Amino acid sequence: MRVSGSLRPADLPRLLPLLAGTRGTIAVAIDFHRDDEGRFLASLAVDAVLPVECQRCLETVDEVLAPRSELAAVYTDEQARQLPAQLEPVLTSDEEVDLWELVEEELVLALPPFSYHSDPACIDRLAPDGVQQEAPAEAPARDNPFEVLATLKRDRDSGE
Repeated sequence: MRVSGSLRPADLPRLLPLLAGTRGTIAVAIDFHRDDEGRFLASLAVDAVLPVECQRCLETVDEVLAPRSELAAVYTDEQARQLPAQLEPVLTSDEEVDLWELVEEELVLALPPFSYHSDPACIDRLAPDGVQQEAPAEAPARDNPFEVLATLKRDRDSGE
C-alpha cells in the first residue's frame, strides 16, 4: 500500500522554528509492506525545498532535502535492538502512528546544522565597499627541527 501527498511547513510545529519562513514544498511518499521475516515496514521518501537562513549573509536560502528511510514497526525496545542496521525502529503500541510526526522527524534530522548560499556573491556582500576579499595568509614557514639538527651535526663534523 502506498500513501503520498504534500505538506506545508506551517503544518509541522517542530520544524517551523528551524525555518526562515512558512513557504516551501514538502512531497511525501510512504510505501507500506512486510519483509521476509514478517516485520511491518514503511519506506519513507521525502522531497522538500525549505527556506532557511544563510549563516553568512543572514538572508533566506532554499535548502533542498531528500531524506530516505526504511522504518520498522516494533513494540518493545528489545525488538528494536534486534533489527538489522538498515532499519530504523518506530516504537508503536496498539495506537496509530502519526505519519506527519515521522515526516517532521526526518526533515528535522535532514536539515544541515549550517546553511549557506552557494553563490560567491554572498561572500562578496560581506566585504566593505571596494575591498577585495583576500585568501587567508599562510602561516610563516618554520624551521624543521631535524634540518636544524642536521646543520649542527654537519658544522660539528666539519670542525673536527
